[in-house]
Amino acid sequence: MTMICDGMTQKTTALPHFTTNPSWKGRDELGVHVMGTMIQNRAPHLEFTLPNVRNDANALIDTVHRSILREQAERQGNNQSMPEVFYLQLDNVNTNKSKDLMAYLSLLVKRGVFMKVKVNFLMVGHTHENIDQMFSRLSVRLRKEAALTVKALMKIARECFTPSPTCEEVGGQRDWHKWLDKHRGNCNDISFNLAFRIKMIEGIAVMHSKQYGGTDSGYRIWLSEACVMLPSVPNAVPQPDKLHPLKPQDYLALCNLQHNLEERLSMEYKDETKEFWDTQVDFQQKVIDGTQLVDIPTTWPAAHSYVAPAGTVPRHACL
Repeated sequence: MTMICDGMTQKTTALPHFTTNPSWKGRDELGVHVMGTMIQNRAPHLEFTLPNVRNDANALIDTVHRSILREQAERQGNNQSMPEVFYLQLDNVNTNKSKDLMAYLSLLVKRGVFMKVKVNFLMVGHTHENIDQMFSRLSVRLRKEAALTVKALMKIARECFTPSPTCEEVGGQRDWHKWLDKHRGNCNDISFNLAFRIKMIEGIAVMHSKQYGGTDSGYRIWLSEACVMLPSVPNAVPQPDKLHPLKPQDYLALCNLQHNLEERLSMEYKDETKEFWDTQVDFQQKVIDGTQLVDIPTTWPAAHSYVAPAGTVPRHACL
């Protein structure tokens, strides 16, 4: 199973989006972050989040977790088993390259969801991939079409690329960092190396690394020093991360936007658009007051059922 995860530049998808900004809009806007995932032989998937959900390591782990669950459900529906090896490709940025992510991936191996996990981070200056093409198509489409709500933004996203991306609005995330905090191991190679492999060795999920992920002979050697990123397994499940309130000036800008949209867009500001912006003001006030709750149940992917035939070498042992 090969997965690419990447985020889109937030400025492109801020709301309200106009093809030509009216003079009354100024710089007031509501940020919307778009995280995309691509899995081989599947349509791309886009997740839309408001600024109350931080774009950090928790967000990335949540995206990977949901993507694995979707893939597992798809394969179960087609009576197919999950693959033994999971390849994950990411940009080489701080929010991606974290001990939390490596600990989570170690847990997937420890729980038997995959026999092996490999992670590759793109080299600086070489970070363009096929998911960027999808983001490019969305950016081009937004130059020609306005979007006043998240629903309208998702509609444009579904029409901008082939195969048509699936879209969902994500209202929160789990606090993986806090859940894993006292169980993470340590590894100094994370900041230096770009390729990582996690697999079970004598009942322990062990991580090896190397500087590059190429297949040339000089890049094939995994460093002999191994890291255990998850010496112990936390109990229960990760709890929802709290929603982060807008800064006072950003909340005032939102109220100003809602007022201007209602006053200036008499024809377009109705039904779905009016409901979205009116709801946003109420929602953001509840987040500021601390009364807006988040309920995100945690479901774990099922363990792998692969059993090597007698006398054969498991496929994952050769990779």
